[in-house]
Amino acid sequence: MVKRVIFTILISFITSNLFAAKFQFDLLGGYDTPQADDERTASAALLKFNLSTKPAMFRWQSGFALAFASGLTQGEFSFGFNFYPLTHLQKTPAQPFLFAEGVFGLGTYDELVRMDTGYGLGVGINLNFWKSSGMTVAVEQHKATETATRLWFGLFWF
Repeated sequence: MVKRVIFTILISFITSNLFAAKFQFDLLGGYDTPQADDERTASAALLKFNLSTKPAMFRWQSGFALAFASGLTQGEFSFGFNFYPLTHLQKTPAQPFLFAEGVFGLGTYDELVRMDTGYGLGVGINLNFWKSSGMTVAVEQHKATETATRLWFGLFWF
């Protein structure tokens, strides 16, 4: 299973130029801070890969994230949509967006296997530095087994 996921991600990177006009790719790093009253108190490092439909006001998005913390290793699959209210302004150097996604996670915490489902709601901005790529910054309120605030930083390209 892990080999298939890695293979799919690698193929997506290799073939990204073939799909340049139809999809947006995001490679993000992040930081997950759980609420103080949750069982897990350690913050987690995050790595996420997203694939979105072609640039439009509403975009479907799927993603895979890995979370690493003291005692925690988890993979999360997500599916949802992004809303870009300024899409009609093509020459804008910054495109703010809102997003909502459902999440399914599978991993281990304190040597126990766990599975969880939940959702994430957030706001972000794509900063267009180059013709078909740039940088993404986002903040997400994540609700699954633990409630956490997630900060995302990374690159996107078409």
